[in-house]
Amino acid sequence: MWDPDMYVKAIVNLPECLDALTDRLDAIPWREGEVVLDYGCGTGRATVPFLLPKTVATNSRLFGVDKSSAMITTANEGNKSDHASYAVGNILEDGGFPHEGVIFDKIFSFYCLHWCKEYKKILAKFYSILKPGGYICLLYVIECPHFLLLQQIGKLPKWAGYMKEIRDHFPDWIEHSQDARTELEKSCKEIGYEKLESLVHKSNVKLTLDAFTDLVMSLNPYLSEIPSALYPELKADYAKLILDKGDVVQDGCQELQFKHDMLFAIFRKPGNENNGFVRN
Repeated sequence: MWDPDMYVKAIVNLPECLDALTDRLDAIPWREGEVVLDYGCGTGRATVPFLLPKTVATNSRLFGVDKSSAMITTANEGNKSDHASYAVGNILEDGGFPHEGVIFDKIFSFYCLHWCKEYKKILAKFYSILKPGGYICLLYVIECPHFLLLQQIGKLPKWAGYMKEIRDHFPDWIEHSQDARTELEKSCKEIGYEKLESLVHKSNVKLTLDAFTDLVMSLNPYLSEIPSALYPELKADYAKLILDKGDVVQDGCQELQFKHDMLFAIFRKPGNENNGFVRN
């Protein structure tokens, strides 16, 4: 699984696109005493600044869930609150979800679904635990070099043994180069959701080679399987692959530029039609 310390240090180099989408988050109405889920909460880095203030202001309750025990440990150590709790869980495993029987007013999932091959099943599970009139709000990466780099590094003989079943981490729209926005809207419609909005947030990121390699290493879900003594060698192999990529541009300041596009979407379970959502 991911290393929380390495992840936290490296991820600060990426732009926080939720900063540019706060008006869309604010379009979702909150009521007193709601029950809210943040699925794939990780260390709580998005939970705390973007969800916790509204949770506290409405005297609601926020449950963060992530399948990584290391991430949850970091969340509990650094992001304690009387209005929020964090627990290990996997909604697709029988008995694996820590809040069985709870029905949620809102479900958020930030920076998670691009790692979930069976994301359609997760969306269906969300629907089953969402109140009529409730919202899901999703944000995940749809274009970034780390997907291809992970596949490439996993094919190198020296790392292949540590990174088995790598395809289990990629949704169909990544593996088959499908349009992520179209696939999400289609899947949610089939499940029964009402689409309120979906948009692609595009950005170009500039990082030094050293920062870029740290970033893609921190996003490798098999990192904990690799002995830390081999990290320098892994980083060197990542650097070679990065410099060989045609879609990563190196400028005169020795920085690398690459796309980092995100899909942001809000859907609603039908019911309670006077819902108060503010359309863009």
